[in-house]
Amino acid sequence: MATPRPLPLAEEWKDPDSYVDELLDFATSSILFMNLCGGVHILDFLTRKPDLYSTLLPPDWREFFEHHDVHEVLHLLLHENIEALRAPQDDENDDGQTWNGGARPPQSLIDYIHNIRRLSLRREFDVPPPSMRTALPYKTTVGMNKKKLHEVEFFSRHVASLSDVVNERRNEPVSHIVDFGSGQNYLGRTLASSPYHKHIIAIERHHHNISGAQGMDIHAMLAEKKQKKVYVHKRKTSCNDCDGKPDVADSSETSAPQPRPEMPQSSINTHSAPGNGTEDQEITTFKMLGQIDLGPNELRASSSKKQSQRQKPEEAEIDTRGKLSYIEHDISDGYLEPIINHVVNPSPWRTPMKSKTQMKLQSR
Repeated sequence: MATPRPLPLAEEWKDPDSYVDELLDFATSSILFMNLCGGVHILDFLTRKPDLYSTLLPPDWREFFEHHDVHEVLHLLLHENIEALRAPQDDENDDGQTWNGGARPPQSLIDYIHNIRRLSLRREFDVPPPSMRTALPYKTTVGMNKKKLHEVEFFSRHVASLSDVVNERRNEPVSHIVDFGSGQNYLGRTLASSPYHKHIIAIERHHHNISGAQGMDIHAMLAEKKQKKVYVHKRKTSCNDCDGKPDVADSSETSAPQPRPEMPQSSINTHSAPGNGTEDQEITTFKMLGQIDLGPNELRASSSKKQSQRQKPEEAEIDTRGKLSYIEHDISDGYLEPIINHVVNPSPWRTPMKSKTQMKLQSR
């Protein structure tokens, strides 16, 4: 069932459309926001010369930061109620010009904090009890730490629920879900697995991330392992005594059977003489073994039977209800139709055109 508030917005916003309009206006008009969110990496503050702290932040912000401890500044940015600071201050009231025993935050900083908070999605959500939660399959959680597992578990459920809402409102199922900057594709792999079985298009610009993600897909039984062809090069052994001609045995040696040497009568009588029980027992045993006739393959019969009785381990089936498609691409704009069109609308295989010679032979 569709919820009245599909996005976790603040109470200020009555509908998602007004929120999106305000978000786009702020994100495209605030130069400071564009520099801090995406335009500058955090390591650039340590490596750039001249330093970005003095060239990017306004002077009144830097002057305020110098009068306060970093923990006080973080508390102001994240937790403190700024409604009292947003109220207009009377110039004659000196008490209102201080904050925590120091300089008061600049009005531009207060307005920036206010806009960031009102445009941020709410992080509070109702966690279902453990008895109602569906644990993720172990094969899809390989490589995740506790933080990543928590994020993937709840966000995958939110994305799946959102796609169901879109399906209900449009009466049209969501065919694919696109993940921008998929990385190792933990989220996409979870959505493609049970119980969601979504079709995911993972867009990533780093080839090593895609290669690592595809290896995890094989472990999660979402893709088949590619068989590698192994070529064995046999070297010719050198023969010092070979003259290049095949060895042929002499016909006289192979045709005529060799006569058995006759044992002297004296030796037979000696072994068969009575009174020597040990020698008689050895001769009897030798005669018994000599009467046994074994075929060339009967000695290996027992081992072959055991091998036939052994059952091969059953191979786990590949789950094809969900699907993962990877695209190596560096995103420069939001126009993705030519990039994902071959995945969303795959063209049928075309038969190759016949040459004129083949057509002439076929006509004959």
